[in-house]
Amino acid sequence: MPAITRHASPISPSFSDPVVIEGAGTRIEVSGQIGFDADGSVPDDFERQARLCFEHVQRSLRRGGADMRDLVRIRAYLTDLADYEAFARVRAELVAEAAPSSTAVQVAGLLFGAKLEIEATGYLPAG
Repeated sequence: MPAITRHASPISPSFSDPVVIEGAGTRIEVSGQIGFDADGSVPDDFERQARLCFEHVQRSLRRGGADMRDLVRIRAYLTDLADYEAFARVRAELVAEAAPSSTAVQVAGLLFGAKLEIEATGYLPAG
């Protein structure tokens, strides 16, 4: 029987360290998502970008038959680590139930002037 075991992070309850996937199932790899608004622009406000990124991750997971509860991994790329607190707050609000393993790194720049890009992995057990 497939199983996902989430081991709590000693640092934060909003993500796991690690998530162990055992058995058959479907892994959904979500490409990097930038916080585009409906008009195709990237808002200046970091928290708005973060919420949009997670909305786009959710949309991609749904296309694969999953939802945010099925997240097992998040990789976040921030152009300024000073924004990490806002990112962590939004992540905790939107994906705390899934408690995915999580990495955040600072990068020199992102496409379209974005301040944040999120890649994610979802997992659906077989059956």
